[in-house]
Amino acid sequence: MQEQRHDPVLTDEHRVECSGDLVEQHEHRRGDQCPGDRYPLLLVDRVLEWEPGKRIVALKNVSVNEPMFQGHFPGDPVMPAVLQIEAMAQTGAIMLMTNPDNKGLVPYFMSMDKARFRRPIRPGDQMRIEVETLRVRSRMAACLARVTVEGQLCAEAEIRSVLIDRANP
Repeated sequence: MQEQRHDPVLTDEHRVECSGDLVEQHEHRRGDQCPGDRYPLLLVDRVLEWEPGKRIVALKNVSVNEPMFQGHFPGDPVMPAVLQIEAMAQTGAIMLMTNPDNKGLVPYFMSMDKARFRRPIRPGDQMRIEVETLRVRSRMAACLARVTVEGQLCAEAEIRSVLIDRANP
């Protein structure tokens, strides 16, 4: 017998709009969820699904007007792989920071493993970023992240973060 999966339905109070600095999410402000990530480095536009501490799905709309495309590559714009990893890390950070167990802690990117890039991401693409927690031990978190565009896998990686006290970075 196949196990059924029940994803939570998010109400408006659970949605995170990441394009603004002061969007509320469970009484947290956007700035509390992703410290330091603002335009032009903010690479998450919206959170679609969210299970605190377990799983998150976010979107990034890729626009030709983004500064990265001025030099990567002129005439053939492709989103740099390092920014794809950053988008996955930011999505994971939102998931970790919205977990009540991590109140007062800030996730810092520590390492990545098994990174694979399978399809270029270009202006006009909508990145669907899915991150799931593999394990959290003490203040270390490991997540599996995937980016798809129109159902095609573009990038994937295991990302590790360390959770640091906000007062002592």
